[in-house]
Amino acid sequence: MKHRVAKVATLLLGVLLALSMGQVALAQQGSYLSEYPVPGRPQSIAVEAPNRVWFTLPEQNQIGRLVVTSPVSYVVTTYTVPTANSQPYELKYAGGYIWFTERLGNKIGRLEVVSGNIAEYALPTSSAEPMGMDVLAGSVTNVWFAERAANQLGRLVVTDTTTSALHEYPLPGTFPNAGLRDVAIYDVDNIWFTAPGVGQIGLFRPSLYGGSLNPFVMRFTGGEPDAITKGSGQVAAWFTEPVSNRVGAYSPTTMSDFLWYGLPRESSGPYDVVYAVGSVWFTEELGQRVGRIVWPSSAVYEAGVGNGALRGIAADSAGHVWFAEYDAQRIGEWRPPYLITVYLPLVLK
Repeated sequence: MKHRVAKVATLLLGVLLALSMGQVALAQQGSYLSEYPVPGRPQSIAVEAPNRVWFTLPEQNQIGRLVVTSPVSYVVTTYTVPTANSQPYELKYAGGYIWFTERLGNKIGRLEVVSGNIAEYALPTSSAEPMGMDVLAGSVTNVWFAERAANQLGRLVVTDTTTSALHEYPLPGTFPNAGLRDVAIYDVDNIWFTAPGVGQIGLFRPSLYGGSLNPFVMRFTGGEPDAITKGSGQVAAWFTEPVSNRVGAYSPTTMSDFLWYGLPRESSGPYDVVYAVGSVWFTEELGQRVGRIVWPSSAVYEAGVGNGALRGIAADSAGHVWFAEYDAQRIGEWRPPYLITVYLPLVLK
């Protein structure tokens, strides 16, 4: 027993020393990561329910579904988008449907999860290039999306299976070539978006559109914000900045409005981000890792995947994190207790 106590004390001392240096390897992550091959390079990913996820395959012009029974038992099903070469880009699950943007098809798509039937809604502006999106479901479903080439936000309002309307909201002329990339719905009247072309994140208030007050509020980040997701509490929105190699939080309660989480390795290229299960999860396109920030801690947790570029990320209610392994043509799964490497970076407020 004395020998075992001594070994535990030595281990604890080693962990404390590593923490003081800003890094500690908690465990090998292999047993907590699973991978599932899919027939193409997945871009975006969304969770319908635990062990039931959807993803886009832009090059195959398909929407895919992965149903997992165990790490060695799973089924992959694909659905072809009716418009040829539409390049489905991002997707979300809401109200029994998979909603997705058709980047080159210039449409919003809706897949009914039970039947697999796909409906499409053409955008009023040609070649608008819809990309990132978010969905607010209810008796009326609001689908918000970024039109990168058209420099405007779009909204699809669907009342039932036969009634819908499309609206578009151009950015002010002071922000030309904003290159809108992603959208996150905080609530019905607060729509966040990224504009990497002008180094801004923006807030759009639909109720003010056409009124005496400007419905657009822009915030300069000092980088090129890319993906964005709804926050909670003191943080209104989380977003990635691949060029600056950091994850940002917009928190108007702080002196600078922003909190920054720099990644421990240079040129990791944080790509997608989601806030779920009390944590901020993100993928590193170039760093080939998935990461986690437990708010309000300053620690950055990472798990190496090492199979090429990573893209979309989502989390289910069981705490399983799903991510798109773009180059490896797989869907990855990161399960609790997330035993990985921890870094303690300086958080600038």
